[in-house]
Amino acid sequence: MVEFGDGDGAPYVETAVYEEIDAPRRLVFSTELRRERVLIAATRCTVDFFELSSDRTEVVMTETGYDPARRDDREAGWGRTLDHLVAFAQGATPLA
Repeated sequence: MVEFGDGDGAPYVETAVYEEIDAPRRLVFSTELRRERVLIAATRCTVDFFELSSDRTEVVMTETGYDPARRDDREAGWGRTLDHLVAFAQGATPLA
């Protein structure tokens, strides 16, 4: 469970359930996002990892179940998340 928000109102609460862990090839999980216990979104993500070389991996993420009107928001959020993952893999300090 993760809580987050901008400090203006109740926090958002996101929970995830890992459905498949096939290291190092695939990760599948479902998430629910709620605010004040009201369901805002329920999605399912499949993340596939393809080793391109000893120091390069292609990551392909497929997310289903989101509201198509929120596609740009989802893309921006996942873009930031993946940027943080790359920084962490390169030795950066994790975000608080």
